[in-house]
Amino acid sequence: MFYLKQIQGYMGDYGKLDLNLLRVFLCVYQHSSFTRAADILGLTQSSVSNAIARLKTQIGEELFVRAGRGITPTAAGHQLYQGLSIAMEDIAATLDAFKAFNPATSTRQFTVYTYEAATHTLQPLLEPLLRGLKLGIVFKDMTADPEGVYQALYSGSADMVIDILPPSGNSTKNQLLIEEEFVCVAAGNHPRIRGDLSAEQFAAERHCVLNLSRHGLSLGEIFCEEPLPERRIYSENSSEISMMASVARSEAIGIAPSRLAHAYAPLLQLQVLPFPFKSRPIPVYMVWPRRVDNQPAHRWLREILSQAVSQQQT
Repeated sequence: MFYLKQIQGYMGDYGKLDLNLLRVFLCVYQHSSFTRAADILGLTQSSVSNAIARLKTQIGEELFVRAGRGITPTAAGHQLYQGLSIAMEDIAATLDAFKAFNPATSTRQFTVYTYEAATHTLQPLLEPLLRGLKLGIVFKDMTADPEGVYQALYSGSADMVIDILPPSGNSTKNQLLIEEEFVCVAAGNHPRIRGDLSAEQFAAERHCVLNLSRHGLSLGEIFCEEPLPERRIYSENSSEISMMASVARSEAIGIAPSRLAHAYAPLLQLQVLPFPFKSRPIPVYMVWPRRVDNQPAHRWLREILSQAVSQQQT
């Protein structure tokens, strides 16, 4: 009884507040749409609108205003979200810890967004670990919209993002999964390159490049510790595999993740060459919503991915 009174004291004038209103508010805020929130929550649009109106009355502040054909949070809406989001995620994480999960009987399909190189590295490593199980881990490419996939993560339609630059803030947690080295690739019968590549040769050759950037930074800017020379572009590619295929059919060269390059070099008849500039490994992180941190199913997902990588490294 003491704890109940203590909680009621914390609630103050909001002791009769329907906490479901806060859940609706968070969903509307995250998606800037009553319609989208209604779809996610399984409610009608009028129910969502009524919930926000009730919360507005309880709080005494306007929470959203119309902006064109959509809505945008007011200053009060932003303040309420900042105060509520972490607390609600902590509640969800605490409750999730009680959800049972048995990988031997589960049929759950986990959705993981990442880049092509990580997919091609992880899938063969996971295959023997998942053999005989009905559950699955589905990898989806994030190259086309690397920023947008985080909306899928926040909304719950994705379980994890595997990324080289995890977001800041308190809404997500991350853990180092693997470090990726980069190499150069050239056709096996390249007329000027035979087993080695100097900085001068790198600058002189044409290049197949990957259209991949994070937070406005190109891949070279992320991992290279010295300025790259200006490159003459032969082709721009949307994936690492298509980039290496372009290299294999031409006299151009490219930069590729080491594991992917060595895996496909025999098939594409490529030379794998040391990168001729000072660079550092790129850390690759598992990123997940803070609210699922204690969820047994999500803990299993993180553990099986870490196990797959550790077996490769031993």
